[in-house]
Amino acid sequence: MRRNGERGFASAWALCLLFFVLLMGMSLAAICYGVQSTTLEYERETRLELMAESRLEAFAAAMERDTAGGDAIVGKEQQERTDQRKIVAAAIPIETRIAVRRQGPRLYCVAVARETDAAGKERKDDKWKRRKAVRGILERKETGYVWVGKAFSLR
Repeated sequence: MRRNGERGFASAWALCLLFFVLLMGMSLAAICYGVQSTTLEYERETRLELMAESRLEAFAAAMERDTAGGDAIVGKEQQERTDQRKIVAAAIPIETRIAVRRQGPRLYCVAVARETDAAGKERKDDKWKRRKAVRGILERKETGYVWVGKAFSLR
């Protein structure tokens, strides 16, 4: 009679161990899924930020090369210019825009990159923001426009 009690205890112990291993496996799978989705979202955000920075740098290089063109683009004190481009990167359409505002001898530029769907509307399918903005400042010198640096807030 004592042997049957020991067998039942061993079976219960094995069931508890099996349940614990199953729980740990499911926890590991949930953590891996969370890490993978966070990594993919981070890659998408980084791609947007790099696209906006690239657009701003290309605009700044064009202003440095062509000073007269830069003056013509923003000839008035508060005139704003918006330029739009659509780029498809890694099967995700990305729309970039750049806006320029002049204050005295400086040009305050904002480049925005955003993910769009096939219809051109902003994607709102998950919790992450699907747009990034990068700001920069160009200053008018005697030789032309010179890159001052990134701006963290516009006045």
